[in-house]
Amino acid sequence: MTIGSWQIIILIEALSPFIFAALVLIWLGSRVANRAGFSGWWALLIVLPPINIVLVWVLAFKRWPALPQSDRLPPPEFRTP
Repeated sequence: MTIGSWQIIILIEALSPFIFAALVLIWLGSRVANRAGFSGWWALLIVLPPINIVLVWVLAFKRWPALPQSDRLPPPEFRTP
């Protein structure tokens, strides 16, 4: 059984909304990563379902290089005088 050209066209038309959504997510993710001080290439991990959950946790608790040093201080109630 061979795949005809019309079947390839139908497949591309069916997958085009998902491809477009993935490209938009990668573009938005790279902008967020760049603003946080990370490489925009990290955004490629957004389209991998098990890895994107881990990526969110890592970015949530890791220090962001783009933040100034004064923003890295702990809250006042945890500082020692």
